[in-house]
Amino acid sequence: MMICPNCEEHIVLEDYEDTAPFQCEHCDTWLELEIDEGTYLGAKHTALRIVDDQDLGEV
Repeated sequence: MMICPNCEEHIVLEDYEDTAPFQCEHCDTWLELEIDEGTYLGAKHTALRIVDDQDLGEV
């Protein structure tokens, strides 16, 4: 479970390896799972980021 950075509602993710953009079920903001490996926060740091219109054009 993660929190939407836009509306701060809880989002349930089934696959924590899928980085394809998706919409928040509460506010319809496009989000993307960002996985950073080898950070100072631990072996793997996973976060949600808001996808802007320019990034959606690449999908």
